[in-house]
Amino acid sequence: MRVTADSRPSAHGGPLQFVFVGERRSRRAIQLGVRWEQGRLCARTLHAALRAIGLAPEVQGYVNLYSDAEPPALDEAVLARLRALAAEGIEIVALGRLVHRAVERAGVSHRQLIHPAARGASRAAYQAHVASVLGRGQDAATDHDGTQALTVVAGNPPDGRGAGTDQSHPLCSEEAR
Repeated sequence: MRVTADSRPSAHGGPLQFVFVGERRSRRAIQLGVRWEQGRLCARTLHAALRAIGLAPEVQGYVNLYSDAEPPALDEAVLARLRALAAEGIEIVALGRLVHRAVERAGVSHRQLIHPAARGASRAAYQAHVASVLGRGQDAATDHDGTQALTVVAGNPPDGRGAGTDQSHPLCSEEAR
């Protein structure tokens, strides 16, 4: 599901739990005509991490904060909708530092994940990072009804340094495409 200025439910009609906010589509994604919802390219890494922690990727929301045009422009309608969704209690998740800074400046309550296209971490480490930030780790607190409670985690990656640049372990590798 793409979150637009007037959308609310997930792709399956139920309420959204998380809205993942990317920067903009890559040239490759534009060439292939793919979006976050389809789980291709680096979205494959994010979708795998979501499944690993028990979240169905197809019932989450996805949006890019910037247009595909050159030069990219901040989509104010998307930003306004993110503010409204956050006010309604939907968890906004910024993918990467640039998006984190933009939504933070806009006053949108959110969590920050390392972008799934970041280089330098293994897929297992990325899955652990996603579990930690989204509060779905094995040691997550449990609500009174037996479901795992979401925990508020600081916006910094686990190592505090952000995404690395080691090209030997690409999260969005050609074989994933």
